[in-house]
Amino acid sequence: MKKINKHNWENYLHSEGGQATISQFTEASEYDIPGEVVLDIIEHYNPRILNNVSEEQIVICTKGMTYDVEDVYYELQQPQTWEEAETFYEELIKRKMNHNYRLALSMNLPLSFALFALNPKQFLPNLYSLNIKNLYKLADTYDLELPPLPKRSDYPGRCAYYLGVCKSLHAFRELNKLSPEELCAFIYDHFPKSLEEEETEPLPKPMHAWFIGGESNDKEEEAEYRFWQMNPDTRRGDILIHYEKTPVSAITSVWRAEEDGFIDPFFYYYAYSFMGCREDVPHITLDELKADEYFSEHSLVRKNMQGVNGWAVSSSDYKRLCEWFRDKGVTAELPELFAPESPKDVILKEESDVEDQLIAPLLEEMGISYERQISYHLGRKDKGRADFILGSSVSPDGLEKRADVIIEAKYNMKNSKEETDAFAQGRSYANQSKARLLVLADKQRVVVYPKKNGEFDRYNNIVIGWNELRCPDCFNLDKYNLLKDYLTNSNI
Repeated sequence: MKKINKHNWENYLHSEGGQATISQFTEASEYDIPGEVVLDIIEHYNPRILNNVSEEQIVICTKGMTYDVEDVYYELQQPQTWEEAETFYEELIKRKMNHNYRLALSMNLPLSFALFALNPKQFLPNLYSLNIKNLYKLADTYDLELPPLPKRSDYPGRCAYYLGVCKSLHAFRELNKLSPEELCAFIYDHFPKSLEEEETEPLPKPMHAWFIGGESNDKEEEAEYRFWQMNPDTRRGDILIHYEKTPVSAITSVWRAEEDGFIDPFFYYYAYSFMGCREDVPHITLDELKADEYFSEHSLVRKNMQGVNGWAVSSSDYKRLCEWFRDKGVTAELPELFAPESPKDVILKEESDVEDQLIAPLLEEMGISYERQISYHLGRKDKGRADFILGSSVSPDGLEKRADVIIEAKYNMKNSKEETDAFAQGRSYANQSKARLLVLADKQRVVVYPKKNGEFDRYNNIVIGWNELRCPDCFNLDKYNLLKDYLTNSNI
């Protein structure tokens, strides 16, 4: 875990804005917090919440939760340890919500404020729902240990995730000698303001297509960029085919994912992203899908499009839809799917094959020297091996192994969780070796993470398919040269 920059923090702490923010959270930590105070904080630090919950609901629920928490808090031994906090939290859900973890999850926002008001040294107001990316960036920047992500259906685990986050953030608070109110100001105001605006790069070629769906409100119907529930494996640039439910019951538009999908344990529907590049299309109704020779046997259509959000669209599904759109008069150029693939001339069965048949030959072809299987100590007991390092050296005191580039191989990062785990492992090696570049590679693609502002950002990456590097019919000289430039630190 890293310490914050004391100079920058002191400047913020004594600024007018910093003092105002701390005052807001100080008021929130007082007994019997008014719902209006909660509303004011939400409007300042995560107004997106108000698109999903009414102001009236927040005020009413905050008052109710304050009374409920107080009843249980003073009946039981007031928690001093994290084990006691877990027991108290479980008892609260048992007594006041009849062990209904779905309800507890949906009430996490007002519940977290009520808990913070009674015990600010163990609990925190939770403003990370629908803004989970900032929590992940905070954890990446300061090496915070967040709890493992629970599965979507694990509602007790998703409720417990809140406690795990509180535990990690309060450890960070103690390390940096912050008050609970100062911690809130840091994580919800100072840190987000310190993040530079990311440059908008052109969307990459779409690697997947997904169905999404639901009912749009008046604002959403006209929006060109919007938040939407979707599959967590969605990647920036992916194609999103929107099915409008009752009363339309039809495919109405095609979008592109503007960011990777996020798993947000606090968001009731679990995963979301943002979409843009809207292209309205002539409607394809559910009745038309059922009558179509191809789609009549499609499992989603047979389910009347129930469970549409995040349903993977195969290349043949998408091809049929594009033909249909053109038959209905669409003249706009619809995005084409691009799938990173393994080269056809190799047989890959395990991780070592990716190393021996893809990574090593590519580096040798580029004329780049490397070392393999270099050991690193990641903690008091943990030890790992970086698969490839480029530009190795030793620290001036001779005690640390340094590297310019770390390359970590995996057999197949088939979903967002496996990518996240691989990134965390590779980043630990890259940080340990003071590397400027982290690269993950599996049997289908190479993912490049340049260091930015001294940190590796899991959302700032470049994806190149092995077929673009190896296959004659897909070979992309620009991508090949771009990767070589990154690996050799040339012209970037």
